[in-house]
Amino acid sequence: MCAHGICINMDGSFKCQCQEGYALSPSGHSCIGNVSIYFELHSLETLNCNYTIDLDECAENPRICLNGRCENIPGSFECICEEGFSSSAVGPFCVDMDECGQTGMCDNGKCINMDGSFKCVCDSGYKLSSDGKTCIGISRFSLRFLNTFQFQRSC
Repeated sequence: MCAHGICINMDGSFKCQCQEGYALSPSGHSCIGNVSIYFELHSLETLNCNYTIDLDECAENPRICLNGRCENIPGSFECICEEGFSSSAVGPFCVDMDECGQTGMCDNGKCINMDGSFKCVCDSGYKLSSDGKTCIGISRFSLRFLNTFQFQRSC
């Protein structure tokens, strides 16, 4: 709260006191300093002022895009989600993607969904493939060789 200003505690509320060169945002929650004003001259006698104020929601609330990066666009903002997250349908933030819900994920094993990621735990007799998304069978020859090798090394 009160980016580019000082937060002053009030009874049951607060107010922002802005630093020099900044103005209070329309929401009153931060101070903005990048206000663009455009003038269009129609004739020598008439000055038609068309002004736009683009509120930088990203600067006003740096945590607005939970699990993502906020990008200011004229009149609004966008959340660019981190890997493993997607845009929420109910608000401007990013939510965990359930990779385990994808078809074929962690075949021959168990998929464990984690925040922004997943983990495959393979069934007995299987090992994780190089892509980390499926479990592949270990051949009987490999198991026999592995058991023989372990037996020989323990003697």
